[in-house]
Amino acid sequence: MSPILPADVIAAIGPADPLIVNEIVQTRASWREWQQAMRITSASEACHRQQGGQLNGRLKRLIDLLSVVNGRGRGDGEP
Repeated sequence: MSPILPADVIAAIGPADPLIVNEIVQTRASWREWQQAMRITSASEACHRQQGGQLNGRLKRLIDLLSVVNGRGRGDGEP
């Protein structure tokens, strides 16, 4: 499965800082990982914390980046 592209990111999250878009693309996440990260960031904060220990590094990075885009700071609960 091919990694996500900048156009995919922008289509999903709308206009965003090019640095954030580039960082997301640099994870080389698959479509499946991207969709999972999107689902997790749209879920409640409690659900996110519960799943935190079960996620691989790439998913954690995607979630952190998406949390910044969504204005919630880092996705791991740190300020």
